[in-house]
Amino acid sequence: MGAIVFRCDASPEIGYGHLMRCVALAECVRHHGDHVTFLIREDPGAVPPLRQAGVGTTWLPTTCSLEDVRSALRTEIEQCHGAHAARPWIVIDSYEQTALQVAVAREAGAKVLVIDDVGRLVANTHLLVNPKLDARASWYPSINGTTLLLGASYALLRKEFLADARMRERATPLTRLLVTLGGSDRQNWLVTVLKGLAELPLRWRAQLEIALVLGPGYRHVADIQALTHAVGDRVTIH
Repeated sequence: MGAIVFRCDASPEIGYGHLMRCVALAECVRHHGDHVTFLIREDPGAVPPLRQAGVGTTWLPTTCSLEDVRSALRTEIEQCHGAHAARPWIVIDSYEQTALQVAVAREAGAKVLVIDDVGRLVANTHLLVNPKLDARASWYPSINGTTLLLGASYALLRKEFLADARMRERATPLTRLLVTLGGSDRQNWLVTVLKGLAELPLRWRAQLEIALVLGPGYRHVADIQALTHAVGDRVTIH
């Protein structure tokens, strides 16, 4: 059994995507018997998914500096070395000076996996995962021994989605629509989506049952409530 430390953050400003894809990977490795710990800054929206996943969590103060993060990362790796014979892995899903966090992990003796979605290779990384549909090796011209795992085949899906991840064919008209834009939707794109739905012909909108799912960091509920009447009577906010 090995040990894996997940280093990410979540907040209404950052969003919750980094956390949720790390949770998806954590679910998988725990299934294979590995010990999992998260190292993350405190945020109320991060508590429920980590609690539901049942993983150990080391909470950092919300305002802690990058140097505090690096120090905590060293401590986590040292503890993993002491408790497990195998060399630990560090999974880093963070835009916060990723190279510095990778350097600390390598110096402390850990293997490093970086989750990337912007086409930026970090030196001294053992594995790099980019699950974007158009991800390609040409984005990373100087891999220096890094193993690249690119494309939709490496999408990090949680177990509730994997359980029903089948291609479907549907001949009948759609009558139910779910709309969700992640944990925070900081730029409030949901308003744009609703305005677009309001432009649909009435005969289409009349047969649609629309469910809006808002994440824990969403801060524009009043905007949404003001628009739902323009879309139709069958809109529910969750």
